[in-house]
Amino acid sequence: MGFSELLAVRNYGPEKTKELAESVQLQSARLKQIMDDLLDIVSIEQRTVSSLEVIQVSLEHALVGLCDKISGCDNFHYIDLDNQKYWPIVEFEQFKIRKIMVQILNNVYKYSPNKLKIKVSTTIGITD
Repeated sequence: MGFSELLAVRNYGPEKTKELAESVQLQSARLKQIMDDLLDIVSIEQRTVSSLEVIQVSLEHALVGLCDKISGCDNFHYIDLDNQKYWPIVEFEQFKIRKIMVQILNNVYKYSPNKLKIKVSTTIGITD
């Protein structure tokens, strides 16, 4: 809000105005994402999630497609997806899990040195 208030009361040059406006836009996008996440949590907790599209799919199908798409995005990293003998069939909401996996891989890209081989593997565990 501070940057938008500055833009409203002060006269900056075009370069500074653009910089402040971009900051307002970035922070607005972050706030929107937080609000969307909170609304998702409330819906899940209230079990009123009619918009979730839970599907059964092989984890291999979900990961292979995503890793192929992401590894083609730049020439600086290589994703090595561990080839499992057994890939479980899992139930998940495809857009939410994809969002989580994309965020994890984006963080790996962002915080790892160039030309790094990124190893993606899965394990199967049983929980109560």
